[in-house]
Amino acid sequence: MHDLQQEMGLKIVRQGIEDPGKRSRLRDIEEVSDVLENKKGSDAVEGIKLDLSEFDEFHLNADSFNMMTNLRFLILYIPLGKKSGNVEYPRVFNKFPAKLRYLEWHGYRLKSLPPTFNAKMVVEIRMPHSHIVELWWGVKDVPNLEGIDLTECKQLKNLPDLSKATKLRWVNLSGCEKSQHSATITELETSDENRGNEVNNRERGAWLKHPFYLGLGLGTFLFAAVVVAKSTRGR
Repeated sequence: MHDLQQEMGLKIVRQGIEDPGKRSRLRDIEEVSDVLENKKGSDAVEGIKLDLSEFDEFHLNADSFNMMTNLRFLILYIPLGKKSGNVEYPRVFNKFPAKLRYLEWHGYRLKSLPPTFNAKMVVEIRMPHSHIVELWWGVKDVPNLEGIDLTECKQLKNLPDLSKATKLRWVNLSGCEKSQHSATITELETSDENRGNEVNNRERGAWLKHPFYLGLGLGTFLFAAVVVAKSTRGR
């Protein structure tokens, strides 16, 4: 049911837009690959979700995100129990979207986020199993940041200065063997049990609230939900 609802929402987004680089949501592996590898993104793109285990080779370049000025949700993930395909990274990304609110990137290969990374709008950063040494260098204005997940980032040595992260509620550094995080960050860490409860509460019945879909408009999703419900009852 959940997958069917997602597909319905994406079909609605695609209607009348042939060029994937001009759609608001991208999830199809071929479309995402084409847009990112060939720099076809535009300011119309607001959300990208890609399963990194679904391909053998994937090439990113320094300008992949240059034109996506309105990108708010970037989700490049690896499902539990699967392995990522071979992702080729540039030495650095020239630009990262300034309006980004949710960043999830499993296995990120670079040592830090790019110097141009604007974290002012970011609410959550999830980059487990990454090669991050330091999330970013220096002090950034992060007034909306609530959570950071750097689970199993074996090369992580320290967290950046988060003195401006006034809304920060949790940080997950489990498995970060080289981390030398400060006492302040230690106090913010939740227990495994509490963290698990938080995750379960967020995920329970939350398909409509998933960051990949926020911003589509309530009317769009009510329409999709009605169509799906009718098709289900008719079986």
